[in-house]
This record gives sequence, structure tokens and C-alpha cells, in this order.
Amino acid sequence: MSHSYLVSVRLMVYNHESFIDEAIEGILKQKTNFLVEVVIGDDFSTDKSLEIIRKYQNTATVHFKILERKVGDDYWKNRQKLGRLHNFYNIIENCTAKYIALLDGDDYWTDPFKLQKQVDFLKANPDYVGCFHKIKALLGENLFEDTGIEKRFEKLVDKKRITRLDLLEQGNFIHTCSFMYRNEPIVLSNEMIMSPVGDIMLFLELAKIGSLKRIDEYMAVYRRGTGSYSSLSIVEMCKKKMQYQMCILSSLTDEVERKLFLKINMDLIEDFQKMVRFEGKSVFRKKIHSTKILIFKFIRKLNKKIKS
Repeated sequence: MSHSYLVSVRLMVYNHESFIDEAIEGILKQKTNFLVEVVIGDDFSTDKSLEIIRKYQNTATVHFKILERKVGDDYWKNRQKLGRLHNFYNIIENCTAKYIALLDGDDYWTDPFKLQKQVDFLKANPDYVGCFHKIKALLGENLFEDTGIEKRFEKLVDKKRITRLDLLEQGNFIHTCSFMYRNEPIVLSNEMIMSPVGDIMLFLELAKIGSLKRIDEYMAVYRRGTGSYSSLSIVEMCKKKMQYQMCILSSLTDEVERKLFLKINMDLIEDFQKMVRFEGKSVFRKKIHSTKILIFKFIRKLNKKIKS
């Protein structure tokens, strides 16, 4: 039996057995006038995530598709060595619908009309390539506003039509679990594959095609401290930030974008010092000197890259 899906949910899973029920229930509660496929990619979990996922059955509007690993398949043997970003993009490559909604297995949707609202917007605005919405962050049992994201978003001059330059200038202000976009063909560059953070690279590529829009409604919860990035120490976050910033710079070919991005990233050292002072833990203070050296090397590379 063939199906015509309007939305593919890219569900990325890694050791999410404590959270995956909430993520899937949020999908199943969606009220839509179209078919949804949930494309699930497991990043070699060692817990019961897949076992929990398999207990769910297709409904009239939601169908599940697990990207199963095959015994003896050389691709899967190599995939485990390549890391989570290959899982990130492999799931997307297996999404067949006109629109793709992103979700990680430790986050969840709270508005049953989330998908319908985003599809309605993209249908009515063909010059927009994607849209996202506000979220609440969850730490332990406490829900709160993600003030860091909001501060970056509030700096935008035109909040109704968000551009690629906005993302380069302000940094990422889009939570993955809030994003839906048109299923446009994306050529994977070396920078996209090498970056330790996949979502910002995807957002930047899509913003070459069209504008982005934020829907000012809370429709999802981002679980802080459980993901591969938000659970890192401040020092490790700084290292990851330098790595993906270098990947972004390497991917830029427009001179205006390159100069803007270099200017913004000259503030990396000051930002790092502020974060370390805020954390105030001796384990991080001991690493300040070595990390500063890495940052100086990074900025020298940025300068060389711009001059070339």
C-alpha cells in the first residue's frame, strides 16, 4: 500500500529510554488533516530506546518507519565509526514527505496543532523555506524561558523575515524541536559532516533558499542537560563552539558573510572568560590557560582564512 505523506518527523534517538515515550506521545497527539511519517534513526543506543519505540503501532494519520540496522551490512559497520552527524543526515535522507519536522528523542511537543500550524504557514508563504516557534526549556522538573535564545532573537532587525545573515550575526536562536522546513535537496559539504553540531549547519544551508519565520507560540519543550551538547561542561561547550564555528567559516564563500562572521567571532575569548567566571568551579579554572591558547589559535586561523 502506498502512502502520500505531507510531513516527515525526523526523530533522532540515542539512549533516550527515559524520555522517548513523551516524545512519541507528543507526535501521536498531533491533530492534522494529512498523513505523517515518523522516520526514526537510532545512534547505536545501548539502552531500551528501540525496544520502547517498537511497542507503538501505526495510527490512521501517523506511521512509523525505523531505519533498521542489518547484520553484516558494511554501511552500518562504518556508520558507527563516523558518528552522530551521519545519523542526523541519514534520517533526513530517508524522509519522503514535502515537509520535515525535527525532533530529538529527549524533547517533546506540547501543542497538538503544532504540525498543522507550521504546514499551514509554509503552504501560505511559498517564499519561506522553514519556520520555527517558541519553546520552554526543562531542567529537572522546572520549566523556564530560554533567555539566551530570546536575547539573540530580540536583536533581529526584521523578526518577520529571518535571513542567513541573521543566523551568522546572532548565532543560533532556533531550537531543533521547533523547526519545520521544506524538503529541499541539500548537498552535504565536508563542513556539514565534520561539524560537531548539525542543526545550525542545516539552518544556514536552508536559509540560502528562502527566509525563515518564528511563530510566537510555545509548542514544545527542550530538555536541557540530557543532549550531547547541553550536557557538556562549559569548557567542552567552548571547544565544540570553536569547532563548528570553524566549519561555518570554511563553508562561507560570500565576502560580506565572511567578514561579518569573523568580526562576531573575535568576541570568543571575552565570552569564554564570562562563562568561566559564571561557573566558578576550580576544575574549569585549571583549564583556562590551555583553552585560551586554543582560542587564540582558532582566531589566527580565522584571520588566515579571511585573508585567503
